[in-house]
Amino acid sequence: MNADVILTILLTAVFVLVVAVRVSLARRVFSKRERLKQEVRQECMARSNGKHVSGMELQLAF
Repeated sequence: MNADVILTILLTAVFVLVVAVRVSLARRVFSKRERLKQEVRQECMARSNGKHVSGMELQLAF
């Protein structure tokens, strides 16, 4: 095989690995953020004794 072909294959493999790692990290951060939002919602509901909590109050909690 030509050296250019080997280099292209290696660079493509590295690029795919970098993208996979970034997607994995982004999913982890997103799920953590959603979990925190859920905890804040539950805390707001507990503080309001079951009354409806508006979206503005949730935004202020962040």
